[in-house]
Amino acid sequence: MGLLFSRTGRRTLMAVAGLVIAMLVGLGMMVSSIAAMASVPGGSWGSGCTYDAGKAGELIITNTATGDEVQLGAGQMQNAATILKIAQELGLPMRASQIALMTGLQESKLKMLANTNVPESLTFPHEGTGHDHDSVNVFQQRGHWGSVAELMDIDYATRAFFGGPQGPNHGSPRGLLDVDDWQSMPLGAAAQAVQVSAFPDLYDGWFAGSQQIIQAISEAAVCEGPGAASSGSWVTPAVGNITDTFGITTIDRPGGEAHKGTDIADGTCGQVITSAAAGTVIYAKEHLYRGFTVWIDHGESVTTGYFHMAAGSLLVKPGDVVPAGAPIGAIGNTGFSLGCHLHFQVEIGGQPVDPEPFMDERGATLGVPVLNGD
Repeated sequence: MGLLFSRTGRRTLMAVAGLVIAMLVGLGMMVSSIAAMASVPGGSWGSGCTYDAGKAGELIITNTATGDEVQLGAGQMQNAATILKIAQELGLPMRASQIALMTGLQESKLKMLANTNVPESLTFPHEGTGHDHDSVNVFQQRGHWGSVAELMDIDYATRAFFGGPQGPNHGSPRGLLDVDDWQSMPLGAAAQAVQVSAFPDLYDGWFAGSQQIIQAISEAAVCEGPGAASSGSWVTPAVGNITDTFGITTIDRPGGEAHKGTDIADGTCGQVITSAAAGTVIYAKEHLYRGFTVWIDHGESVTTGYFHMAAGSLLVKPGDVVPAGAPIGAIGNTGFSLGCHLHFQVEIGGQPVDPEPFMDERGATLGVPVLNGD
C-alpha cells in the first residue's frame, strides 16, 4: 500500500481501515473515473510484437463526452495498428500511442480521408471524403504538413503527427514530441497542442475508446514466445515513485505480514497498468484485501501480481494471453488501501521476491524510491 501519509498517521488510519473500506472503494471508483484521462505509463508498448488487425475484428466505441458512437471496421483497425506499430518503432511510450488514437478518432474516426477541395487526394486510396479546407488523412493534416502524396500515406502522416527529431516535419508544424511537457499534460490537451482544433474539449471523450482499441489489437498481437518470461521483453507496469518497498516495514498490515511487493504511485487514480511481460492471465477479479487484482503467469514458475486496481477497469480475464506492455487495467484505491497506487508483486515458484532487483536485471527499473517518513 502506498505511503501517502506520515507513518504515525498511517498507523492510526490502519486501525480504523476496516470500518471505512467500503467508503474508500466507492471513493476510489469516483476518483478513478475522474482521473482516467490524466496519465498512461511509459515504456514501449508491445515491444517485439506484430499486430494483425484482421484478427482484432470490428469494434463499436463511444465518445464519453458527446455520446457519439462509431463502428470501426477492418480499415480503421488497420490504421490503428499502423499507429501502434510506428510508435513502437520510434520507442515511444504508450501515452503517445493513446494520444494519436484519440486524435484520429476525433478527426476522422480513424479513416484515411480524401478531400473534395483537394482533387489530387481523390486519386489515392481512401476510406471516405471530407471538405474541411484542405485537410486530409486520419489526422486531418493540412497542406503545410507535406505534399498530398505524403499526407495520403498513413505511415508518413503518423510520423508527422509524432514529429520530434525523427519526424518528417522537423518541428514545423510541430508534432507531439515537439510539444513541451507533452508527457505530463492531460492527453486531450496534448492532442490539442498538436491539432490546434476549434473543438479542443472533444479529444478526451475518446480515451475509453482508445483503450478498447489497444486492448483489441493487443489480444490479436503475435509476440515472440508469448507466455515465456525468458523470451519476451519486460517493461515497467506503471509510472510513478516507489512509495513502499519489499520486506519488513513499520506499516501495519492484515495478519501482520511483511510487504510482499513494491508500491508505485504518482498521486492519481486512473493511470493505465500494463503487463510487465508476455504471459497468460490466471486471475482477474476482486479480492477482499487486495482489491481488484490480476495475476499473470509468465512461464518458468514466474508470476506477477497487480493489486488495488480501479473498480471496473479490468481489461483481461483468466486465459487471456497478453504481450509485454498490454493494458490490463488502471491504478485504483480498492481493497485495503489508503491511496491511489499499484502494488506490484513478483513470485518465483509461489514465493514472493523483491520486484526492484528482479526488474532491474531485466532492464525495466521501477520508479524512483521516495519514502515519506517521520
